[in-house]
Amino acid sequence: MTSNITPITTASSNGADTATAGKAKPREHGMTVLRYREAKALISLGTDALGEAAHLGHELHSAIYDTQASTTNAELEDTLAEVLTCLERAEHYLLMLGSNLEENTPPADADDEGDSWPTR
Repeated sequence: MTSNITPITTASSNGADTATAGKAKPREHGMTVLRYREAKALISLGTDALGEAAHLGHELHSAIYDTQASTTNAELEDTLAEVLTCLERAEHYLLMLGSNLEENTPPADADDEGDSWPTR
C-alpha cells in the first residue's frame, strides 16, 4: 500500500519554511572546507604523478626495445630514476590523502551533522 502523506510545514514569523529548519546548511568556510579542497588537490597531484611515471615508463620501455636508438645506459638510468621519483611523489600524495580522509571520517557514534564533505 502506498501513502500520499504530505508533510505539514509551518511558516515562521519571518515567512521561512520550518520543515527544513533542522537540516544544517553546508559550511562555506573553516577546516572542513579546507580539508575538502586539500583532498581534491592531493588526489589530483597523486594521479598526475602516476601519469607522469607511466609516461616516462613508456619512454623508457621504447628506448630499451628500440634497437636503432642511440640511448646510453646513463640516459636510461636517469629516466628510470625519474620514474621512481614520480612514483615516490605519488605515494607521498596518496598517503597524505589517506591521512586527510581518516581525519574527516566521523566516529561510528557521531551524528551526521557537520562530519561529512561539503556538497557542491
